[in-house]
Amino acid sequence: LAEEIKAGNHMAVISGFHDATGSVTKNAELAKQRAIGARDLLMAAGVASNKITLQKPESTTGGGDASQARRVEIALK
Repeated sequence: LAEEIKAGNHMAVISGFHDATGSVTKNAELAKQRAIGARDLLMAAGVASNKITLQKPESTTGGGDASQARRVEIALK
């Protein structure tokens, strides 16, 4: 992924997600920290910070496994 971003005209858009159980504030902070961790890994792999955008943490809706709701998604734009 890092090589693709560095080689092309792509931007990485990173979104952290959390489930709807528990404290919204704490969950949003955890989602933000997961996204920051993904950003830091890309930067450690040589991706320039101006090629990375962090999105506001998002809550997943509906049922399902909380471990799947607590995730990071990286989109290339």
